[in-house]
Amino acid sequence: MLAMDHATRRRPAGRAELLEAASAVFSEQGITAPLEAVRERAGVGRATLYRHFPDREALVIGLVELSLERLEAHAAETPADADAFQHLLHQLTHELARNPAVMDAWRVVKRDLALSDALRNRFMAVFLPSLSMAIETGAVRPDLSAEDLPLVAGMLGALVREPDRGSRDALVGRVTDLLLSGLRHRERAARPAKIMAGA
Repeated sequence: MLAMDHATRRRPAGRAELLEAASAVFSEQGITAPLEAVRERAGVGRATLYRHFPDREALVIGLVELSLERLEAHAAETPADADAFQHLLHQLTHELARNPAVMDAWRVVKRDLALSDALRNRFMAVFLPSLSMAIETGAVRPDLSAEDLPLVAGMLGALVREPDRGSRDALVGRVTDLLLSGLRHRERAARPAKIMAGA
């Protein structure tokens, strides 16, 4: 704990502000927005910007890593029960609504295959325990695999692209529910339809 607190205190000033600013600027103007706009939004000097992020790719990687860190923290706090996978999907949708530029950031990261694989494995590791439990309990279709998770994230990211944060947040619940309906076990999903047909 002391080592972690010490590391937190030693984290260079300005990094968090730059990542927050990059998320906002890239969401508004696209991933190719001028880094000067990011610097101005963060309220830091050029030396601070380039000390933390020497180029655009480094800044983009920082955004992806920050998003993963938030997902990992949420996963660590989520009870290991049959609803865990649903909760984590909801959190992923919320994260994409909060930071829609992260999907564009992933496309940049893919240029570095080794880094892309490492980050992709971290992403899948967040969901693997809850996915296994969801499959075992019949909460989701049995053919859903870890390899499908990046595709699921891409689908969520494409749906949560409203221009303002309020509109994106309003979509989180509905988008998650619609996606989950497609991921549920087919027999379980079809059961209500059979009841209605016989009513």
